[in-house]
Amino acid sequence: MRIASRRANALDWRGASLTDRQHDSMRLYSRYPVARLSPYIDRFWGWESGDGETVPLPTVLPGTGAEVFFHYRTPFLQDEGGKLFSLPATHLICIRRRPMPLAGMAEVGFIAVRFRAGALHRFTSMPGNELIDQQPRAQDLWGAAGRRLAGAVTGARELSSKFRLPEVT
Repeated sequence: MRIASRRANALDWRGASLTDRQHDSMRLYSRYPVARLSPYIDRFWGWESGDGETVPLPTVLPGTGAEVFFHYRTPFLQDEGGKLFSLPATHLICIRRRPMPLAGMAEVGFIAVRFRAGALHRFTSMPGNELIDQQPRAQDLWGAAGRRLAGAVTGARELSSKFRLPEVT
């Protein structure tokens, strides 16, 4: 999901760079993981919509990898033939067989962990074939630890804390 940016700032945060970009009133964030996680995690990234802004969301195409989303605002709405289904507040997207259209919405706010190809299985005991085209919750992936992590990310007040929690937990 690529969006052109109009401005970019680097925020210093314990030696790591959290890139902050803005497109219209949508804010886009990304940061690279610490060295010990970089063989497995490509980046941490997120979006945050402006107040009152409705954001057109993309259709997620098959083969786009595996990402765990932590929504601290409204979770995504999946559009299945005009019927909208809310995804869990914390969920995996690992699309392989068919596109997953997301409905446009307001109150977008999430961070995501983008895993490198083939790396997700190192972080969960669930068989890979059970993850394909499913949206399991963090609790389903990691049990009580996943539930605590989801709650901590949602409850963190500062954006830098939201980004840091999945890396240190």
